[in-house]
Amino acid sequence: MPTPEVDSAAKALVTGAGTAKTKNQNIQVSPAVLDAARKDGEELLQSLRTTAQGLTQTEAEGRARAVGPNEVAQERKQGWPLRLLKIIRNPLVILLATLSAISFATGDARAGTVMAAMVVLSVGLRFVQEARADTAAAKLKAMNHVTATVLRDGAPKEMPLRDLVPGDVIKLSAGDMIPGDVRVLSAKDLFIVQGSLTGESFPVEKFHDAETTMVSSPTELKNTCLMGTSVESGTATAAVVTTGVHTYLSSMASAITASVLALRARRESVAHGPQPDCRTEGRVREPQQRWLPGFGGCHKGAGGGTDLFQAR
Repeated sequence: MPTPEVDSAAKALVTGAGTAKTKNQNIQVSPAVLDAARKDGEELLQSLRTTAQGLTQTEAEGRARAVGPNEVAQERKQGWPLRLLKIIRNPLVILLATLSAISFATGDARAGTVMAAMVVLSVGLRFVQEARADTAAAKLKAMNHVTATVLRDGAPKEMPLRDLVPGDVIKLSAGDMIPGDVRVLSAKDLFIVQGSLTGESFPVEKFHDAETTMVSSPTELKNTCLMGTSVESGTATAAVVTTGVHTYLSSMASAITASVLALRARRESVAHGPQPDCRTEGRVREPQQRWLPGFGGCHKGAGGGTDLFQAR
């Protein structure tokens, strides 16, 4: 855990608002990453409580229990009661069940039995199909997993990315995915593709020297590689500083998710709010204009393929 003095010194590497946050105030990089960027190799290894030979398996297992799996977002498995409830909430199922109950109540047992059988058959088939689809998807996901070369007990091992922890020492080469926010310890012609985070079309060269200059974004740190990027060419040895939900990529994903949810909430509030008459708003309107809640304004056009525009 960085001390307040270390935290302040690390944040000073990123200019702008004077914090560790980027231009989007909801996206931020861990102070531990900024602190690691200004340290030399030996000092960094000491602060991470590791060595150039990496962690022992026992130490790694202890840290994994403390920080959790190296995943940006952990998938929540849906239990069968919740899945069954979602299937039953289908409007058609509810309608058929209601009609079946009315038929039994009015003495038409034959019709009620037929509709009840349709409900059971529909719900059962959909439940079985969704369960099979989830099982098949899980098997495909298990077959397609990315690994990293990690030094454990002084020996290189291929391990799934989710098993990495802060303090691990990794080997990077062309084609490798960056398994976390890492600090380069040694590099030879190392070029990193950062397009997934920055939109850059060309790879960026990374070095192992301590960062001493001011930068405007964490992606500009010359000795730091962020999760979600990949190695274009060259080789390197790096130390993992942060993993999982503590990475820059996780912060970016959370910010995007929050923005999407906020936009969806605004659209729903507009859709359920009062809908003004486009012809009586006090501005010049064309007769064919109408209120479209999803677009939040008056538009013209009466069907698909027409030109929709938001009136000013």
